[in-house]
Amino acid sequence: MLDSSVIAPLLDEARRGRLALFIGGDLPAEITGLPSRGDLAEELAARRSTHSKIQFLRDKLDIPNLSPQPFDNLLVRLPVNRFITSRYDSKLTEAFEQAKRQVALVVENSDVAFALPDRPLLIHLHGELRRPTSIKISEDDLIDIANEKGQVVRLVEQILRTSTMLFLGHDLNNPDFLTLWRAVLRDLGNLAPLAYAVPSAPLTIEQREKWRERNITVLDASPLAVVQALAGRLELVGKPIEVTPIVKPAPPPAAAPFKRYRNFDLELASAGEWIEARVLRSTEGESEEAVAGLGGPPPRLDGIGSLSGLDEEIGYRLLPGRVAERWAAALATAENAGEGVRLRLFLRDEEAAAIPWEAAKVGERWPALRLQTPLVRYVPAERTTDVLRVNGPLRLLVVLGPSAEIGLTPLESNRERAGLEEALGDLQATGRVQMHWLEGSAVSRGGLQDRLRRVQPHLLHFVGHGEYDETTRRGSLAFVREVDGLREADWVSTEELSILLDGLNIRFGLFNACQTGRGAGGVAHALVRSSLPAALGMQADVPDSAAIAFAGGFYRALADRWPVDAAVVEARKFVQGIVGLDAPWWALPVLYMRAEDGRLFG
Repeated sequence: MLDSSVIAPLLDEARRGRLALFIGGDLPAEITGLPSRGDLAEELAARRSTHSKIQFLRDKLDIPNLSPQPFDNLLVRLPVNRFITSRYDSKLTEAFEQAKRQVALVVENSDVAFALPDRPLLIHLHGELRRPTSIKISEDDLIDIANEKGQVVRLVEQILRTSTMLFLGHDLNNPDFLTLWRAVLRDLGNLAPLAYAVPSAPLTIEQREKWRERNITVLDASPLAVVQALAGRLELVGKPIEVTPIVKPAPPPAAAPFKRYRNFDLELASAGEWIEARVLRSTEGESEEAVAGLGGPPPRLDGIGSLSGLDEEIGYRLLPGRVAERWAAALATAENAGEGVRLRLFLRDEEAAAIPWEAAKVGERWPALRLQTPLVRYVPAERTTDVLRVNGPLRLLVVLGPSAEIGLTPLESNRERAGLEEALGDLQATGRVQMHWLEGSAVSRGGLQDRLRRVQPHLLHFVGHGEYDETTRRGSLAFVREVDGLREADWVSTEELSILLDGLNIRFGLFNACQTGRGAGGVAHALVRSSLPAALGMQADVPDSAAIAFAGGFYRALADRWPVDAAVVEARKFVQGIVGLDAPWWALPVLYMRAEDGRLFG
């Protein structure tokens, strides 16, 4: 995510109602789904008549069945009421309509009288394709725009003079803009408002300094990153929008690192102050029990700043004595065959399950960070798990649970959504993953049931609050319900969740909520026992940046049809690359699995 200090002034101005947006026509196709001005410039210049130019623009920009993309959807939900654009397309208007925000559209002089102060204002300075006569294309058109569209231009001048402007993907060298901005600086002098610009292409230091002298600070970021950062820190307005993503040719999937994994099944059980470890199955046969002392209560990862030393202590408990010898022999045999070894933990009691085995360091390596040695908490079950054949995109349902509105600790759900959309943008753009959302007051039992039926997801991703009852040993997730017109927390147990998920083709659940990684009744563990082939929970709270990095790495590998445990290793490596080896965040996710070979999709 973009550092908040970069956009702090914009956040302040937005909260005070003084921010206005100028959305340029130079935004890249990757975020709008439409070609930019630069993409069209050469072919547009080759056309002689205005009619042929407009027809060319309509052919390129009026694309049937293309819905507004995430960038536009986030723009129109920002708490901003003044929007100016030099784009010709109508996607911003469509995004306002889908977000249920009534907007006053100004394209020509006759529209100015209907610009109501209680509605957001969208000004198409250069015209809009649905009104062909309004289009201004040539440089002469832009120079003369004040004569042709005088009332529109005066309205734009008023906004420039009274607002803090944010220019997104706009060419500041456009002749009409230069004329307008110079007039603002000339008339207001030192009282001229500050403005910020995020061009589509980076500017040189000299260019940045030139614009700073003209009261425009150029931000070192992309338009998409800035909009996502604003959306993640401001209270959005309007209705969330479902997106039909731009579909581009998908790159060939990255091959899984190992075609085959051998299972090394390790039983771990507590015995007083000891942990008993026994190999149940491996290529090197079974083993006698080996023990390692607990040396006090099981270590926990929440609240610690560094894994240094603790990771080795956990590794000693994981593979003590003769067990370590069998592990080394199994690794050597697999390496000679070009295969991996899956370390499957059979945890016999709550004390053994409470130890954060994912942080273990064995020798000079961490098994949970090696693609050759994925570590999973195995859940034996009578039900078999078949590979699900999926020809189209993997459907991912993301549930952003309630927080402050039902009296719980506030969560930055908008930031989480923006981060997930950015992290998975390439998967959506290439048609490998299709994201669906459930958030706000819709996160109720009935809301989830309805969304599951309509979406038929393959993957479920929950962000919110979780808890674990030490007495009943049952986990639950916070949903919302309405009682006498008031909203309150509705704690949905794992048994109730299992009923909601039963009979569907959901192959995996990721639960980014506190204590969802607990064993014996924790959310992830219980759902694997009852309904899901695999699920991932958290041993403690994970920072947003780490959670988003994990999700991006995980879903990319899963979309390439990697085994789920190998995909989790890939995700841990992404987090470790950001926070370092000593930070505990990469070890907090806990994978429970009953799929024999980890393959969920074919």
